[in-house]
Parts: sequence; C-alpha cells; structure tokens
Amino acid sequence: MKTGKRVAICTTSDVSTDYRLYKMAVSLSEKGFIPYYVTRSRKGYANRSEKFRVKVMRLLFEKGPVFYLEYNIRLFLSLLMSPPDVVFSVDLDTLPATRFFRLFFKRPLIFDSHEYFPEVPELQHRPFVKGIWQKLEKLCVPGIDYGITVCQPIADIYKGKYGKSFSIVRNLPMKAERTVEPRQHSDEFTLIYQGAVNIGRGLKESVECLTLINDVRLIIVGDGDIFQDIKVLVEELNLTDRVTMTGRIPFHEIKKYTRQADLGLCVMENIGLNYYYSLPNRIFDYMQCSVPVLAVDFPEIKKVVEGYDIGYCVSEMEPEYLAKVIGEIRNDKKRLEKWRINSDKAAKELVWENEKHALFSILDDINSYF
Repeated sequence: MKTGKRVAICTTSDVSTDYRLYKMAVSLSEKGFIPYYVTRSRKGYANRSEKFRVKVMRLLFEKGPVFYLEYNIRLFLSLLMSPPDVVFSVDLDTLPATRFFRLFFKRPLIFDSHEYFPEVPELQHRPFVKGIWQKLEKLCVPGIDYGITVCQPIADIYKGKYGKSFSIVRNLPMKAERTVEPRQHSDEFTLIYQGAVNIGRGLKESVECLTLINDVRLIIVGDGDIFQDIKVLVEELNLTDRVTMTGRIPFHEIKKYTRQADLGLCVMENIGLNYYYSLPNRIFDYMQCSVPVLAVDFPEIKKVVEGYDIGYCVSEMEPEYLAKVIGEIRNDKKRLEKWRINSDKAAKELVWENEKHALFSILDDINSYF
C-alpha cells in the first residue's frame, strides 16, 4: 500500500558506505514510504545515494562533546523546519534530537540501535562521558515508539532496563548483492578485514602476526580512528608489500576485495558489552563470497560461526597465536573447502530478504497509524 509518508533517517554515518542504512531505506520504500537521509558533513565522507535524497548538515565541529551538542541542535531544528511523518533514529547519538522532536510532533519514532552505545570501547576509560550517555539513554529510550537492534542480548538489556521490547533485525546482506563470480586466487594466502578501523578490532595483532608467517597477505577495507596508526605500523614492520589498506569505499564495491580472500577476520578484544554481544555484519558479508572466517568466540559470533560450521573461533589474539592458527588453517585444504561449501549454503539462508519481516511488522503498524 502506498503511503507517500516521508521518513527521515537520522544518522551521523556516511550514507554512501553504510550498507544497513541503504537496506533500511529500500525496505521503507517497499512499504510505500518516502525515505531520505539526514546526516552531517565530515572530511572523507561522500554522503551520496543514487536512490534516496540526502540532506547534509554542514557543522562547525566534527568530533567530541561539542560536535554531539551541535549535531543534535541542528538535527532538531532541521526536523522542526520540515517535519517528517516518521522519524528513524539511528543509534543513541541521534536520539536526543529525535526524542525532543517527538515531544512537539506526535510522529512515530523508530530507534535503530546498531550497537549498545554506552559500552563502545571509546567510552570504557572515560566514566564521566560514559555517564552522560547513560543518562541520555535513560531519558530518551523510554519515549520511543518502536525499537530494533542487531542481536538478542542488546534487546534484553533494553527490555531489562526500560521495559521496552526491541525487534531483532540482524545486519544481513541483500540477496541481490550475492556474488556469483569466481573467486580471484593469489599465490599468497589472503586474509581480509572489512569494517571500522577502530581500537579493539584485532588489527594491530593481525598485522604483527604477518611477521611470523610467510606467504600471507592482508587486505584491510575501511577507515576509522586508528587508520593512520595501523598504516604507520605496516610501514615500520616493512609489510607494505603484504598489507593493502583501501580506506573508506562504497559498500557496493567491497565484495571485489572480499572475493580475493581465503579467510575473513573478525577477532576483537573484550572491552565492553558492545563488542562482547556484537554480531558484526562482516561475518555475513564473508559468507556471501564463500569466504570462511576466523573469529573471536563471543557468544553471538560463536553461535553463527560454529552453528553453521563456517570457520574457527579463538579465545585469544596474540600475534604468535594468530600466526599459528592461520598457518594451520592455510595448510588444511580439506577443512577450508568444507567451510567454503558451508558458507555458500548458509549465505542462501542468511539474507536481508529473510530478515526484514520484523521491520515490516513495525511498518505495517505505522501504516495503520495513518
């Protein structure tokens, strides 16, 4: 049913690289809504979309407390000047403005929690700042109309703290994006990491382990807070011929790198509940290219990796240990092939088209509201 109702997807992300935002916008369109993005400008952000309108707010600040304050004030004013019919708030950093807007306009507010924001690694040694975000969460989350998140443990946290039920919508790839091209082989065993280049993602250890094992190369697809630190480390260890760092690229271009890989990396440190309960979309993206995964044994990750038998889980990530495990996997051709076959099977099931029904239930309910 065509509603023609406008939905403002409010985010601080680069919409040209955030695949989940694109999938949400597509699903909103399928239900007859007219989605558009509201985001911020930042150096290195493209913020382009071929299918959806993008409203970019040019701010004075790009990070820190002043940025979040300015962003939420500007976002609130933007919504106030051109009120959408539905507000789609992405992560806690956009919720103060959207919740405040909800007080003035009784429009449905959907909160999409991609992560459990107060437990992100960047806040674990900053108790004062973490406390501010916890207070904002306490003020804002009870006032949302609908909540969605990426895994059950985060939904359980919100339910326990605020009595709010959150629907689970995992960050799965779209079936239409599944690649059928043959993998691109290299003489070297190829590892890939795709995602944010941030602390606690095992990137330092993954680079360092290359000094302990020959004929292995690493592709790092993404950008983030420690991108330059990892780049300097690669140069210091004389690994520039074995480590490729692509930087930020559009989500539809990532698979051309993934197809080159023999093993996908998803190793992380246990620095906060946000990581411990995470279910990174890179695992599913690796699947779509039939690439097995070397992952940390956090509960939600382990459930998928071992449940579908698509790779190996580790409980530690010292460079020496990673080099040992990677060497054993590289030399076990039968096990690698079994994981590839299982990944290919799982990829047909674990797709957005099978996952979006929880979102559709919310949108159907909103349609009845109008």
